[in-house]
Amino acid sequence: MTQEQIEIERKNHPVWTAVNELIMRTIPPLLVAVTIGVSSAAWSVYSSVSKLTDATARNEKEIAELRAKLNAVEKNSFTQDQLLGLLKRIEQQLQIVLLQSGVKTQIKITP
Repeated sequence: MTQEQIEIERKNHPVWTAVNELIMRTIPPLLVAVTIGVSSAAWSVYSSVSKLTDATARNEKEIAELRAKLNAVEKNSFTQDQLLGLLKRIEQQLQIVLLQSGVKTQIKITP
């Protein structure tokens, strides 16, 4: 027997015929199912990453705005040391005014 005849006999054998039919019936639907599964998983990942990216961008923008507001508040407000210094100067000025007017009372504003 030649190689060609062996191939023909193998193809006509009932077991190979059943295996070929099984493969032809299951492989294409299986490939379609796998393709659909992979596509849906990829879309789900893309959607999740897109939502996270949008949320991150919004949060970064909000953080930048809040930092700008905080910097403006810090720029326009007194620190505790500055406020204590101001109160001491006011206290000294009051003492001077009272001494000049002849009142002999001690004023203590700061702790």
